[in-house]
Amino acid sequence: MVGVFLLSGKTKKWVCMLTLTSLLLVSCESLTGGNAAAEDTFGRMRTKWKETMTGGNSYDPKDPDIARRIQMIDSEVSNDKKSGFWDTMQKDAASAECKCIWTDLKNNGASAEITEGYDRLKAMALAYSTKGGSLEKNEALKADIIRGLDWMGDNRYTVRKAYGNWWDWEIGAPLRLEDTMILMYNDLTAEQRTKWIAAIDHHSPNQAGLGYEYWGANRVWRAKVHAVRGILDGNTAKLVMGRDGLSDLTDGHNGEKNVFRYVTSVDGFYADGSFVQHGEFAYNGGYGNSFLQELAGLMYLLKGTEWEVKDPEAVNVWKWVYDSFEPFMYKDGQLMDMVRGREISRYYFQDDVAGHKLIMGIMRLSQVAPVEHAAAYKSMIKYWVMNDPTFYDVATLNMIVLAKATVGHESVKPRGELVQNKMFNQMARAVHHRPGFALGLSMFSKRIANYEANPENLRGWYTGSGMTYLYNNDDTQYADEFWATVNPYRLPGTTVTQKTIKSGDQQGFTNTKDWVGGVTNGTFGAAGMELVSPYDTTLTAKKSWFMFDDEVVALGSDIISADNNPVETIIDNRKLNESGSNTLTVNGAAKPSSLGWSESMTGVQWAHQAGNVEGSDVGYFFPEGAANVNGLRESRKGKWGTINVLQAPKGNPEHTRNYLSLWFDHGTNPAGASYQYVLLPNKSASQTASYAASPDIRVLANNSAVHAVHESGSGTTAALFWNDGVMSAGGITVNKRAAVMTQTQGKELTISISDPSRSEDGIIEVELDRQAVSIVGTDPRITVTQTNPTIKLTVNAKDSLGAVMQAKFTIPAGSISFQDTGRYAWASEQINELAAKGIVNGTGANTFSPGANVTRSDFIVLLVRALGLKAEPDMSFVDVSSAQYYAQAVGIAKRLGIAEGGADGRFNPKQEISRQDMMVLISRALKASGRTLEAGTAADLSPFTDRGQVASYAADSVATLIKNKVVEGDGTSLKPLATATRAETAVLIHRIYSSR
Repeated sequence: MVGVFLLSGKTKKWVCMLTLTSLLLVSCESLTGGNAAAEDTFGRMRTKWKETMTGGNSYDPKDPDIARRIQMIDSEVSNDKKSGFWDTMQKDAASAECKCIWTDLKNNGASAEITEGYDRLKAMALAYSTKGGSLEKNEALKADIIRGLDWMGDNRYTVRKAYGNWWDWEIGAPLRLEDTMILMYNDLTAEQRTKWIAAIDHHSPNQAGLGYEYWGANRVWRAKVHAVRGILDGNTAKLVMGRDGLSDLTDGHNGEKNVFRYVTSVDGFYADGSFVQHGEFAYNGGYGNSFLQELAGLMYLLKGTEWEVKDPEAVNVWKWVYDSFEPFMYKDGQLMDMVRGREISRYYFQDDVAGHKLIMGIMRLSQVAPVEHAAAYKSMIKYWVMNDPTFYDVATLNMIVLAKATVGHESVKPRGELVQNKMFNQMARAVHHRPGFALGLSMFSKRIANYEANPENLRGWYTGSGMTYLYNNDDTQYADEFWATVNPYRLPGTTVTQKTIKSGDQQGFTNTKDWVGGVTNGTFGAAGMELVSPYDTTLTAKKSWFMFDDEVVALGSDIISADNNPVETIIDNRKLNESGSNTLTVNGAAKPSSLGWSESMTGVQWAHQAGNVEGSDVGYFFPEGAANVNGLRESRKGKWGTINVLQAPKGNPEHTRNYLSLWFDHGTNPAGASYQYVLLPNKSASQTASYAASPDIRVLANNSAVHAVHESGSGTTAALFWNDGVMSAGGITVNKRAAVMTQTQGKELTISISDPSRSEDGIIEVELDRQAVSIVGTDPRITVTQTNPTIKLTVNAKDSLGAVMQAKFTIPAGSISFQDTGRYAWASEQINELAAKGIVNGTGANTFSPGANVTRSDFIVLLVRALGLKAEPDMSFVDVSSAQYYAQAVGIAKRLGIAEGGADGRFNPKQEISRQDMMVLISRALKASGRTLEAGTAADLSPFTDRGQVASYAADSVATLIKNKVVEGDGTSLKPLATATRAETAVLIHRIYSSR
């Protein structure tokens, strides 16, 4: 289908503007554009616009990517199968007989066919105008294009009463007609242009509309209709209308619907990055994507002319890229489906295609953005295109030229993997980007509806009911016929009834509960949703997701239903390989790999599903230790026409894909059911088993009052408080509903708070079971009322729209103590002193986990901190991402020759470290810090009975540390192969630190 990537055009009307704004800017004489200088200006603008479609004349048609794209342009118009638009075009007697120019577009009552007709003519005009194409300047093709335009102008798009969808008449058809007129400009007569422009002016006479209030993307489209229409015949009034229509300053308006302005209700961009269209739907990747592309194109067209956009609020556009679009793009150009609305049901427009469209919009914006933003945009683009060269297969020729220049320019550095957690509380969405994966979370609230459908997206029933989207190296997981074949009753993350639902049922349903949203510190986050099912209003639940460094914890409680239908919570439902044989391992045993397998499994501690490609495995951990989990491996058939009757593919063929689903069965009419599970993206089966044996997370609460989790690796605790009244969890106490997250890093404590329920008085009292000596900084809405013996805050969240507020504190030296070190009296003093100095961190607000084992990465962090080592980090370990908290320390150790890793270039940061490896690293670190050590010998090892267990590579280091009394063993043994606890390591690090 042509026209997936719209490039809009406009026409002109020979009238003086009636608004005061326009009268101040233009004169009646200027409306005619009747002088040579003006005509040169409009001619240059037409050429500029034409080049955005054709790519101009400077490219090499023999470049493989360009040649392939040219061939695609040509074959869409004419091909050996005789299925191109020109091939199937009805001519002369055939056209007269069918009263059409394409036999599948002869319904005179379907407005969409007008838009589609101009779409095809534009494709033909593009082939005619493309340098190096087989149809370039083809006289027969030119004649048929003009004949088609004449026929449409006589029989379809005329000065007449509109029928069908207003959008086709006022936006869809004129955008495509204007582009076609630009492409064919010199081949059309003045009379033809005037006639077709008159039809555009009839259906789009002004920016205000003919009865529809234009917001968001529709306002941008409409402005573009006017601006490109203006350059067709030099009508400056239309150019002013196009520019000022963006700011809503035409037709007597005062700027209320200014597209550049952040909104607090209805359609448009919100300060938190949300984009809403049709009043209640999350649409960053749909209408928002079109909005950006069309706006960027219009700003580019007007740049450098007297009609250039100069609205002071236009600076917001540069922020939108970072806040509203970049977070929804995965590394190889997949644009998350949870913000694409009905588009997910269009067979030709899946997440990669939508992502390519967004790349083009940002590319165009880089041509008009300030230098610093343009550089950042190009860095993103280079990263995305390098990860997905198929961009060149669908991009316009102009975009291929621009992308190749960007990718090939050495000064443009690829951005790299995005690491970010971001809450979009205005549209009930959350995203979590980590090295190697990203998670999308889609909810619905009192303001944002569950899903949008008309004849499209007819089975999007549960797409907004807590669905989780896990992105990794399997870049076709949500493309490749996913939406046509997936079981719509079993979408990952959702708690659902298994009652039968009609197509399109309950679309636009908004939640009757107001607790929907979350909290974030920018790196980690927690989100929750008090669910009322659209399909069984007796089905309610409290659902939460805690997003940490390499895991996502999902909790559910208070699951209740009285509808006499089975209720399930879907852990996952992933598309499998062609044979459906991806290995599923449960508690260390592989389950049958044949399609049709199903089982109600009991006592499940962990599970692992092999991915379709490397880097797409998923592990599952069940914190309660003995979960009952259902599994099904199935082959599913489906048709796009079932979920989209408006835009089904030709013949509506049936597709087959294989799936593996895992779920909790809560039974019929559950009364207070709950669940707990942890997603472990990209972990192998052995890594999942290791995690299950020693998890980084601890569920602190999962009840009707609070859901709370602590993650030891990052020192993060998050708690979602569901009710009003005093509640506590994880050292956090509040007086009412709130989302709170704390993180301790060295001597700094950060607390993040939001009010997802948007309570009327908005005053939240928070107390932390910690003390502080100073306030690093606070949000203006936060008042610190006490720092000792506990920290107390008053948060004014009234009218905050669910925004996250933060405060940061320094932790007092010498005042740190942990509740769980009582049985480790021999180590508690050293632990407390190191914690006060910021060398070691606790695993919770007041816990240290002294009996837990130490990993290789954590030990390196302790060594670097204790010895104060400095160097330019060497980031060459392939398994150490720059985003990890330990990355800098490991990089320093690598640079100084302390950490060498294996021959495969891996450091294995999460592996528990052996005592002999600790001694090797200590020996190297002491030498790197300038310490002189007397070399040890085999004689120093002789008193120890297990000296034979010391590896040859470690013998010298162990002997040297014994010689210098850095380590002592227990008198008779060294235990070189054993691991070390956090308490033992703290004592050793304290000894090293104190002897500096």
